Amino acid sequence: MCVRAERVMGRWVSVVVLLLWLPLLTACGGKPAGVGPSVESSPGSSFGLDDWGLDKATVRVVFPFDFVSHALYSKESKTPAAVAAGFKADTEFYSDARAEPNGDVVVVMTQSQHERLVERDEGSIRAAEQSFVKSNQDYRYVVSDDQQSVSIWANKYLSPDMFFNVTAAVPVLIGVMYYMHGHTGPWQMVISLYNCHSNELVIRYNFYEPASMEYDRLGD
Repeated sequence: MCVRAERVMGRWVSVVVLLLWLPLLTACGGKPAGVGPSVESSPGSSFGLDDWGLDKATVRVVFPFDFVSHALYSKESKTPAAVAAGFKADTEFYSDARAEPNGDVVVVMTQSQHERLVERDEGSIRAAEQSFVKSNQDYRYVVSDDQQSVSIWANKYLSPDMFFNVTAAVPVLIGVMYYMHGHTGPWQMVISLYNCHSNELVIRYNFYEPASMEYDRLGD
């Protein structure tokens, strides 16, 4: 069977945009970055409203266009405006969202919303990692400290659904958490797949760039 280890453009992203990363992952995980979010407070006077009309402490997170176009698009939402609308629809976690003229998507949350969202999604990542490594004692999933690369040790007996999660779903969550923790600028995940018994590198590719391989190449 030939599988595609490529940027996420379909089923998962639709779930991400519309459901905003509910903790339904079943494989792999990562280590959240320890950088605090960028918090902006508006003064409490009549002139304290900013251009969003907010009058209390808020957290603003900017997803750059490069990340939006590669990780947050789906077949049903091909514009930054549609991605922003998906965020804005989830009022439990977002106060507002909009697409900027340059294609960036900016989301606004109260501090409480931000804390609850990060807690939920980091919990999903941890649970996914546990599920992955428990499925085979030789499986490993290691995310670099800068959140820019992941190394995966597995074999051809890894289920297709779990393969999808470790190479696509979880990296998207890690990318989202990268920006939720206050990072700015580009994020790109380099994914390296190793055979879990021989330690041989099977394939290495950039999350944003398509790559294909025969599933059997993962070996026994």
